[in-house]
This record gives sequence, structure tokens and C-alpha cells, in this order.
Amino acid sequence: MRTNIGYIFILFIIFSSNANAWSYLEKIESQTYKTPGSTQQITLKGKNCITQIVSNEGVKVSSGNIMFRNARDTSSHIQGGNVIINTDLNSGLVVANNRVDFTSTLLSHSAKSKITFLAKPGRFRIRHSGIKQVQRRTGNMPTSGYRKVHTSFGGGHKKVKATLEAVSLKIAKCVKAAEKNNNW
Repeated sequence: MRTNIGYIFILFIIFSSNANAWSYLEKIESQTYKTPGSTQQITLKGKNCITQIVSNEGVKVSSGNIMFRNARDTSSHIQGGNVIINTDLNSGLVVANNRVDFTSTLLSHSAKSKITFLAKPGRFRIRHSGIKQVQRRTGNMPTSGYRKVHTSFGGGHKKVKATLEAVSLKIAKCVKAAEKNNNW
């Protein structure tokens, strides 16, 4: 038993000394998509699609063990807000707040990011930055709100990245389909 505790202590020292060396999921950028139109036209399509697809509603997070009758459940609500932060049609820029729920290893999470939609004549791309996640129900552990997503083993970065890339793909498909939907 004493040997196991020693190994655990050594692992703790190793991982805590490397804690500052961990990298975080800072930015996700889509490919460059081609679509007909001027910078202003594509930017307006992007803004409309973001408004339809992206959400920034508040999220309820809770801790406490629900399996026991007298266990204390502490819930809190993290405020949402406006989706669109800024739009500049001439510069080809739309900045928006994004929040999306996902499930990873049977646990419910919420990821948030700042979406930047960048347009130029005939093309656009979508960037996520300020990426954070929160586990929505933490059991007996207190919840500490949104945190940066570390890219080391167990950080959940692959699922967060896939979830945010799915949002980008929905926006891209909407922007590209907007041209086809104009003729009704």
C-alpha cells in the first residue's frame, strides 16, 4: 500500500510540474469556402445564417449527489447573452457568441466560443476562439464554471473540436445554400 501511495505521489509531482506546459485549444479555423458574391453579400448571408443556427442561451450547471435522499444539490445558472456582437459588411466581418451542448463519455457538457465569420469576394471562412467548456453536472465535485480546454489526455478537446466544427459546417452549408434559396 505504501508503495502505491509513493507512485501516486511521484505521478502527482510529474503532472503538476508539467501543468504549465499543457497546451489549450485556443482556435479552430475552417477551410476556406467558395461562394458567389461580394464581400458585403457574403457577410450578410453569414450574419443571417449565424442568427439562425448559433445560440448563446444560459446554461444550468449543478453539483451534488442526486442518489441520496438528503444530499444537497447546488445549481447555478451561467448567463447567456446576445449572439451577434459586431458586424462590419465592408470589412467582411461578423463576430458572435456561441454556446453549444454536447455529450462526452455519457456526461453532459457545454462549450462556448467566439465565432468570427470572415468574408472576401467569392469566399469565406469561420474561426472559433476563446474556446471553453463546462461539465453541466459534476456529482459530488463543485462546479467551477467554464474553463479552457486542455489538449492533453482526458481534456476532452477532440469532442469539443468536433462539436464546434459541426457548428461551422452548418453555418457554411447555410451560407452556400442561401444563393440557391433566393429563387422562390
